[in-house]
Amino acid sequence: MYAYLALRDGVPVAAATVEAVGRLFVVLVATDARRQRRGYGEAVTRKALYEGGRATGITRATLHATEAGAPVYPRIGFEPNSRIGFYSLKP
Repeated sequence: MYAYLALRDGVPVAAATVEAVGRLFVVLVATDARRQRRGYGEAVTRKALYEGGRATGITRATLHATEAGAPVYPRIGFEPNSRIGFYSLKP
């Protein structure tokens, strides 16, 4: 597992992790709500993919995207292929 943290003036603004098991699997990409829509999520995802690929030699990647993050990933080269649903317990 590799983790990357984006800082702006020493303050964390975005993070991404990459797990390498036969492919790079980008997980837990998150951007501080006050810093969204400024390119930090895309930058930290690109960095995670680059470094994960460099460390492992793997060039195939997969990720799950939230609706908020989904517009970022086609710019990086990802194509959507299926939708997933989530379940929660009733309160």
